[in-house]
Order: sequence, then structure tokens, then C-alpha cells
Amino acid sequence: MATRAATTKEAMCRIANELNNDAGYRIGWQSNLAMAFYDQALWYKSTSGKKYLTNVDLHRIANGAANNFIDQ
Repeated sequence: MATRAATTKEAMCRIANELNNDAGYRIGWQSNLAMAFYDQALWYKSTSGKKYLTNVDLHRIANGAANNFIDQ
């Protein structure tokens, strides 16, 4: 008996449901997302030489962090 692969919509609904109902699963995602942003912010500051970050910098960092998270 072959199993049908879940559609993207079904998979995302399952993830959303698990995030809302499983505290351990949720904290894992939260921690990984937070560290992706934190790591990207440290990298950005060290490569740009900036001491303070603007809203534009934060937007760039957030997009870089999101890409890094997805890539991993």
C-alpha cells in the first residue's frame, strides 16, 4: 500500500498545528529562529564595522537570517 505525499498546504497546516499544541516543538523552532537572527546580526555588525544598527540594517539582517534559516 503506497502512501500519498502531503501537499504543501497540508504540511504547513500540520506544522502550524504542532507549533500551537506542542510546547517543546515550538521552543525548538523559536530558539532556531532567534539564533538565526542573532548570528546574522553579529556577522553584519562585524563585517560592516557599525556600532549601532538602523531600521534598514535590521531589515537586511532579518532577511539574511530568514534565508540562512531556510537554507539550513
